[in-house]
Amino acid sequence: MAGCVESEVLRQVALYAGMDSNELYGGMLLQEDLGLGPLTVLMLLITLGESLGKDALALSFNLGSLNTVDDLVDLFCPAAACSAPRVSYCLH
Repeated sequence: MAGCVESEVLRQVALYAGMDSNELYGGMLLQEDLGLGPLTVLMLLITLGESLGKDALALSFNLGSLNTVDDLVDLFCPAAACSAPRVSYCLH
């Protein structure tokens, strides 16, 4: 998978939260800070799964462990698979 996973995740989260992606940061809580309920996060997972070529049904099993923006990025690009430094999340 080529491209920057982080930018796609942030773009989609911002879209669902009605914000600019520049206002987001990794530690933001999906529900408390962004107002995204479980159903909205599930829809977000499906959208991200389609755009990043992942199985949305398999991703939905992680729904209960997704609390922050970083959790979403980690789901699509685990730290071990991402380029260093961890800050960028981009695959080269």
